[in-house]
Amino acid sequence: MQRVQEALQASDDEWKVIEPRIEKIESIRRAIQGSRFGNRTRRGNPNNALASPGAPTRAPATDQTELQTASQQLQEALNNKDTKPQELKARLAALREARAQALAELTKAQDDLRDILTARQEAVLVTFGLLN
Repeated sequence: MQRVQEALQASDDEWKVIEPRIEKIESIRRAIQGSRFGNRTRRGNPNNALASPGAPTRAPATDQTELQTASQQLQEALNNKDTKPQELKARLAALREARAQALAELTKAQDDLRDILTARQEAVLVTFGLLN
């Protein structure tokens, strides 16, 4: 983040406003990206556990976003060979809806950030891939 602050030439006061908005964008992106891979990590581990012993596993469902929950439920349905086609369709529709909501939230978060930036700062963040 220090590199981003320097590239934006943002004062410490400006950065206090900018940084949380960037973090929100990154958080939403991680959730969207994770949903594309069934909330798995390295080696396709369905429990989302890292390779090292004692590593944390996936957060409990109460801490998950709707997108993460929908992705997990679809993956569980896929893992069960007896899942009926209509159940797969319903879980797929739920995932698509949650992903659409997350994309709308991402667009809003990007707009909120864009509103407080100078033209130069916006251009920098576009080159960094944080803004479209």
